[in-house]
Amino acid sequence: MVKFAQLTDFELLKKQRGNRVRILRTSLRLSRRAFSEKYGIRRGTLQNWEDGRYGGLTEKGAMQLLEIMRSEGLYYSIEWLLHGVGEDTQIAKVYDAVIPRPVKVQDLPLERLVYQESAFINEELALYCRHYHPDVIDLCLPDDKMAPYYCQGDVVAGRKRYKQDIAKLIGQICIVQLSDGRVLLRELQASLPANYYQIGYFKIEQADASKIQAVELICAAPISWHRRHDLFQAESK
Repeated sequence: MVKFAQLTDFELLKKQRGNRVRILRTSLRLSRRAFSEKYGIRRGTLQNWEDGRYGGLTEKGAMQLLEIMRSEGLYYSIEWLLHGVGEDTQIAKVYDAVIPRPVKVQDLPLERLVYQESAFINEELALYCRHYHPDVIDLCLPDDKMAPYYCQGDVVAGRKRYKQDIAKLIGQICIVQLSDGRVLLRELQASLPANYYQIGYFKIEQADASKIQAVELICAAPISWHRRHDLFQAESK
């Protein structure tokens, strides 16, 4: 009876992974045949991954798929693909698409420069990710809560730290991934119990600090790569 329950959980995991593989393929608007021909993955292997047949998607296969998506400018995490941690719309980033369009820009050549700058940043990020892959976590900041050092639209990345190594980052501004999958940029502070931390905005007021709850983290990364969209910042002022 115990063996049957474990087998059921494993079959469910394979099906869920298969659904996420299908999301990757359909995001490129490719059929199985077209995907197989373009990227050199056997059609039968791809079908087994998507349908969760036999062993389903392996870690080696997941790494292969992530490299393919990165070559197309889409950045998914290994945690999401294998375990469903985080949201695919948050983890799959094309950063020139999430940065607000500068409404004050009237000069078309300058507008093109803004998006060209985004393309350069994405290209640099891809190179950085290849260097540290698969232990990179990255984020495009949705707000100015970590200003003045990190502003809305900034793209940051770093190498992940896990478990006891997270404690070595206390006092630093880090990219943190919460147990519910959310990815944030916050100042990391100690808390109880073990593996729980307080995360807050830059230079938190003492009154606000008492309201911060301890959270459990999957990982944290000190920032070792940071880019700012200078043209976007200039036009939005």
